Amino acid sequence: MARVRSPQSGRTPGPPKQQRFLMVTLIIGAILAYMMIIQPWRPEGEEPEIVQKVKEKTESVKPPPRAHFKRHWKIDGMPCSLTLMGEKSKVFEDFANTWFQTVRKRLKDLEPDGEGLLGRINQEAAKGPAKVEPWLLKEILSVKKVGEKTRGQVDLTLGAVRAAWNLSSGKKEILPPDALQEALKQSGWNRLDIDEEKGTVAFEEPGMKLDLWPVRDALAAKLAIELLKDCAAKEWAFRIGRVVSVEGKGPEGPWTVEVPHPRKEGTAFSRFALTSGTVASWDDNGPHFSDKGFRYHEVFDVLTGVPSQLSWSATVLNQDPVRAQAYAYAMFVLGARSGGNMAQQTLPWLPVVWVTRSGDYFITEAMQDFLVREDFEMKPFGPVY
Repeated sequence: MARVRSPQSGRTPGPPKQQRFLMVTLIIGAILAYMMIIQPWRPEGEEPEIVQKVKEKTESVKPPPRAHFKRHWKIDGMPCSLTLMGEKSKVFEDFANTWFQTVRKRLKDLEPDGEGLLGRINQEAAKGPAKVEPWLLKEILSVKKVGEKTRGQVDLTLGAVRAAWNLSSGKKEILPPDALQEALKQSGWNRLDIDEEKGTVAFEEPGMKLDLWPVRDALAAKLAIELLKDCAAKEWAFRIGRVVSVEGKGPEGPWTVEVPHPRKEGTAFSRFALTSGTVASWDDNGPHFSDKGFRYHEVFDVLTGVPSQLSWSATVLNQDPVRAQAYAYAMFVLGARSGGNMAQQTLPWLPVVWVTRSGDYFITEAMQDFLVREDFEMKPFGPVY
C-alpha cells in the first residue's frame, strides 16, 4: 500500500508511539537472544567471518625482529659465530673479540701434539703420571662414562689410530691391517691409568696418545659458555664447529638451530627450536676420501679402528656440550638401528636424529619436543608421532 503525506505537516504518517515502543523492544530482545542463546550454539571452532578475518590479519603481522649483534669467524676452516641479543655497541664488539680469541686458544691447546696443554700431557704421560688440569680431568671422566653407556664407542685414547690414518693431512690411503692392529694396541680406556685423587693420567703402552677430537669443539664450547656469564647480554647463541649452544630467545622467538644435510650442500635436514641447551653433531664430511663405495673419515669404530659406515650423520641434544658431542660420536658409530635400540632400552631420555647411509632419517622419541617437522619422512623408534 502506498503511503500518503499529511497536508498539515508534510511528513509521512508513522505508527502510534505504543507500536514503535513495542517494535524497538522486540528488536532489542531478538539481539539479546542471538547473543545469549543462538551464538553459543555455534559448532566448536567456528567463528563469525569478520572475527576470522581480523584474526588472520593480526596473526599474519609478525613483530619486527629484536635487536641483536652477530659476528662470524673461521678457525682453520671451521665455522665459528656468536650472536648476542641487544643493540650493537662497542661493549659487544670488545667482548666478541675477546671471546673469539679465548675460544681459539682453547682449541689450539687441545691439539694432541705440539706445545699446548694436551701436547704437554701426552709427552709427560708417556714417561709417567702427568698432571691434568682439574676441569680437563673432569671432562675426560665424563666422556669415559658416556663410553661405558655406549659399548665403548667414544674413546679419547684413539690418538694412535687417528694419527695412523692421518686423514687430516690429506692422505688418501687405506691403512694396512698390520699398521691398524699396531695402532689399536696403543689405544683403549683400559690402557689409560687415571688417578682421580692425584689428578694425573699415565699411559700403560708406549706410543699411546690422548686425542680429544671426539669432543674438542664441545670442550671449547664449555669455556665459551663460562665467558658468556660475564657478558651484558643474557640471551645468546654461538657455533663452534659441530656444536651450537643457545640461551634465552633469539630475534624472532626461540632459537632455530639448523643441522646441515651431510650430502646436500647448503640445505638443512633438521631444525630445532630451543631456548636453552646444545645441539652437537658428527658426520662424515670432515677430512675423508672414498674407495670402492666406502667413505674413509675420522669417526672411528673403537673396536676395529676403521671409519664407521653405518651413518651419514648423528645429532644429539643435551644441556652439557661435552655429553652432547660424546653421545653424537657414539651414536654415529653405532648407527640408527643399534643406537636407536640402545636409546630406547637404556637411554630413553636421549634426543637423537640420524641420517643413515641409505639416506633415511631416524629419530628417538625423546627428540619429538624439539624437532621442527619437515617435509621429509622421519622414521621414529617407539610410538609414531
